[in-house]
Amino acid sequence: MKMIRKMITMILVVVIVGSLFVGCGKKGKSTNATADKGKQTQNTDEENGKQPIDIEFMLLNNKNNAGEDFIINNIMKDKFNINIKFNCNTKDAHMEKLQLLVASDKLPDIISPVPGDLGKEIGAKGALIALDEHFDAMPNFEKKVKQDPNIYASLLASDGHIYNLPRFSEKIQFKSVPIIRKDLVEEVNMEIPKDFDQLHTVLKAIKEKHPDMVGMVNRNKMNFLWAYGVHYNTNQSVFYDINKEKWTYGPLNEGFKELVEDFNGFWEDGLMDQEFFTASRQQWEEKLLDETGVFTIDYASRARTETEAYRKLHPDNQDFQLSAIMPLTTNYYEKPRLNIAETVGIWTSFGVGAHTKHLDRVLEMIDYMYSDEAATLIQWGEEGKHYIVDNDMKQYVKEIKAPYNPEGTIDGENDLGLNHNRLMRIEKDDGYEEFIDGYTDMLEKYKEEVEMFENNYRINLTFTEEELEEKAEIETNLLTYVEETSLKFITGETSMSDYDKFVEYLEGHGGNRLEEIYATAYDRYNEKVSNLK
Repeated sequence: MKMIRKMITMILVVVIVGSLFVGCGKKGKSTNATADKGKQTQNTDEENGKQPIDIEFMLLNNKNNAGEDFIINNIMKDKFNINIKFNCNTKDAHMEKLQLLVASDKLPDIISPVPGDLGKEIGAKGALIALDEHFDAMPNFEKKVKQDPNIYASLLASDGHIYNLPRFSEKIQFKSVPIIRKDLVEEVNMEIPKDFDQLHTVLKAIKEKHPDMVGMVNRNKMNFLWAYGVHYNTNQSVFYDINKEKWTYGPLNEGFKELVEDFNGFWEDGLMDQEFFTASRQQWEEKLLDETGVFTIDYASRARTETEAYRKLHPDNQDFQLSAIMPLTTNYYEKPRLNIAETVGIWTSFGVGAHTKHLDRVLEMIDYMYSDEAATLIQWGEEGKHYIVDNDMKQYVKEIKAPYNPEGTIDGENDLGLNHNRLMRIEKDDGYEEFIDGYTDMLEKYKEEVEMFENNYRINLTFTEEELEEKAEIETNLLTYVEETSLKFITGETSMSDYDKFVEYLEGHGGNRLEEIYATAYDRYNEKVSNLK
């Protein structure tokens, strides 16, 4: 939720400071891009001979380091004679710095990420290079974005240009997966729950046997409304409801009410952690590993990694087992459903600063990153040095930390830039997954039996400046109200008998208007898709 607020704030700031950009507006952007291109492509004879150049790369990295040991440095130095000067910042610092650099018109050569909506907005105002004007220099990128009209239409900004360089993933990573202590379920002689009512019964039985256990634990804070909401076909914002084929404001549908009612029941019976809405990731993990947490929702792989972590800490207790289970159904949504990580990562897009002095070289480097050769190098590194191949599957050498290398001392992502979703542009599904009892079978069952929800089914809408301003104002005003009132319902501070008043407030303060704005943008999106087919 914090990130959503920041994104809304950034968009509003960009609107305010738009006059700082030369040639703002739709027609001005194209003219200026052409003029800038003329300056940027006047490379010297030395550059044409691939003489060394320095480029600045602003990167969101979980460690605020200099990126000097990233594998990509050697790759680009050897292939293109480019020296990358990384400016690494953690999440909040990255987004704050990005906002300031946009306002001052001083973006570096490459920025990652420039989240999709923001990239479209600031790109149309002159802050980023219009990439579709350079398809001739980027054949790999052009091929990727034109493979599907829906992808292409999702990337188009309001001025008809493309400013985002998304990440493409061949992996299916299941998010918001129910994970439960299977050993405890078996201890109380019960079946694995299939819906939230059964979960309530199971947690209550475990609580009676182990009073000190807190039951449900969470690391998503208020974003639990999204993480759990996928099972109720809802969340705290506007989403595409594929069953109704329309954009719906989540808090106005019946699924949201059922979610709040169910959680009120969990809370009243003491089956939720008292820090459920505030716990950090570290606190969440501690509750799982100290055996107070029984149930959570997270990436499917967490069941495997947290089980391994516990068994390592407690070698005498090998019965402990967190298991990923089938998605829990609800009365409102009876189909088993899971959210999957974006296979077209528009949020993790690159942006190319409009004032780069080495446009041709920068585009050449980025286009290479969309090749299969670069995909392997940036995801895995060099064979023998960073990874080995066993039964046609890649796995990191023992020095690089991974679930199968718990003693590893090197953080592959943050120290070496390997398998880094803000760096690699193509992610291959060719890595080794360590087997834990039942885990692989469950993943296969997901693929065969579960409805997959991928960020509004890959639909990424583009809004006009006026729509963005109105949408941001409504969403900002309603978001706090939705979160605070939902908490009051869940904790019993407000009676569920007042739920109709909650709905009336949302309808009277822009909830229905949000659906109209999204519907209008969706009509434009569909028109673009039709024209591209």
